[in-house]
Amino acid sequence: MTLTVVPISHIATDEQGVARVAGSRVRVLDIAMSHGRGLTAEQIRELYPHLTPGQIYAALSFYADHRVEMDAAIARSVEAARAAFASATRPGFADAEQGR
Repeated sequence: MTLTVVPISHIATDEQGVARVAGSRVRVLDIAMSHGRGLTAEQIRELYPHLTPGQIYAALSFYADHRVEMDAAIARSVEAARAAFASATRPGFADAEQGR
């Protein structure tokens, strides 16, 4: 029996090397983080109704195959969000933003 590998084309990388669901702006790491918070694929689809179940499962599969790199990207994303929040809530931030 001869098997032919069938590539799945649901995942693409952008110019910066970020893995996204092909044909959308949705990052694989966003789907992985949602899944990591306990959401099922069906619940993730409620967040991204324009994605098919196949696209969501492909993103989860891509995450599983690239876990080390994806976890590092998630950690960077979380840290960037924390830093942005900290700078936005720092005393005097609103005054500085308004030129006072």
